[in-house]
Amino acid sequence: MNTSRQGGADVRSSSAPGKGKAIAAMVLGIVSVVSAPLAPVLTPVSIVAAVVGLALGWAALRGATRTPATDGGRGQATVGMVLSALTLVGTIVVLVVWQA
Repeated sequence: MNTSRQGGADVRSSSAPGKGKAIAAMVLGIVSVVSAPLAPVLTPVSIVAAVVGLALGWAALRGATRTPATDGGRGQATVGMVLSALTLVGTIVVLVVWQA
């Protein structure tokens, strides 16, 4: 656990350094999967979340592979990328079938 002093008080952080991109990718993957089937109005939101989730997941996975001691979150990055990819493929299939 990281501890630092700010303004005379101890500030504790329980997350490992370098996992921010991986966590963001996982959260965006979950948001994209949940928002995709809710309403046609949220389809652009789910597509944007999925694309950003894929990009962040890719960056986090590269960082975790190159410097595993400082960058973690390999599993979280993978989950974010998979969920984002599933959302993109599913949304494209639905849009193509709907237009046909």
